[in-house]
Amino acid sequence: MSRIYKVCDICKKNDVKKISDAIKSMDKEANIEVGCQNLCGLGQRKYFVIIDAKPYFADTTEELIEQVKKVIQ
Repeated sequence: MSRIYKVCDICKKNDVKKISDAIKSMDKEANIEVGCQNLCGLGQRKYFVIIDAKPYFADTTEELIEQVKKVIQ
């Protein structure tokens, strides 16, 4: 069963392309949903991705990608 990843393309902090590309390279079966995730307040200050309904936050895109790596492994 593939994981569901959700990223916001509206929040100013998220680099959707970089995050999506990193997820796709780590998880070939990734189901990535792009759109508003209703985390606007946090999304203005932190980078985030939701993996299987659990949100992950970081100060940088690189830190977020490292968190995603740990979840996938």
